[in-house]
Amino acid sequence: MFDMNRIGKAIRTARIGKNMTQMELADQMGVSFQAVSNWERGSSMPDIAKLETLSQILDLDIHLLLGGQSQASMAVEKVLTEPEAVLSVKELAEVAPILSPDQVHAEVNKATQDGGAKTTLKDISPLLPFLDEDMTDEIIGNIHYDSLAELACAAPFLSESQLDALVCKADTSDWEGILALAPFLSGDTLDSLAERCMERVDAHKLTQLAPFLSEQTLSRIAEKMGDIDLHTLVGLAPFLEEVTLDRIVKRELDKGCSIQALTPLYPFLSSETMRRLMQHFLRTGDIEGMKDATTFL
Repeated sequence: MFDMNRIGKAIRTARIGKNMTQMELADQMGVSFQAVSNWERGSSMPDIAKLETLSQILDLDIHLLLGGQSQASMAVEKVLTEPEAVLSVKELAEVAPILSPDQVHAEVNKATQDGGAKTTLKDISPLLPFLDEDMTDEIIGNIHYDSLAELACAAPFLSESQLDALVCKADTSDWEGILALAPFLSGDTLDSLAERCMERVDAHKLTQLAPFLSEQTLSRIAEKMGDIDLHTLVGLAPFLEEVTLDRIVKRELDKGCSIQALTPLYPFLSSETMRRLMQHFLRTGDIEGMKDATTFL
């Protein structure tokens, strides 16, 4: 990658050596004074279309301008002197920051057209911030990746519909991948995916996905799971339907669960269930239990 501070210093040194002001350089380059100032401070770089002109004005070899002989500077030279040449994905990642969006698209098309099947998601990932959504959808849909977790790096750049389609074809046993992609998937896809894979996922893992699932789907899955330890149930409670939580609590009580252990669930239980608990405390004379339950009646 380019060292923008080093490039900025090279521009500044060469400009001063030519006894030029930033304004004079800006006028000759056809850019604003602020653009030259940003280049010299290392805040931004001249785009590739300006490099040859800048090199000529400052009498500075492009390789020296870009920090010396490097893979990045060699890739820039190839773009400038061999317009028909095909950059490798790795070379393209080096020069993408100074290419226009249209140039990036054109170069990516050339790089992936013949060898796209050999291009991996790891290869293409550095280019994703420079591509539009449509092109990202097309490229990711045609390249290899090993897991849903690996696909997560591309998720912010994909359309929701494309990501949904890719995930629906994937291995649902990849729990870490599903969790990593959850914030980017549509609600319908995530609900369907959860119901497909939950037979292989324990209740504790379900709490990690709970914030992204619909209340109805989460409740359906939770009721099917049978045994849910109290700690996990507390984690699920804010996301469950009230009627589902009431049924699970009744089931736990029927199995001998201590009522006092249910205290963290009080804010999420129905008024009817809380009244039943209060009646129990009244019958047993449990003053502390009554105090805890009163707040939620």
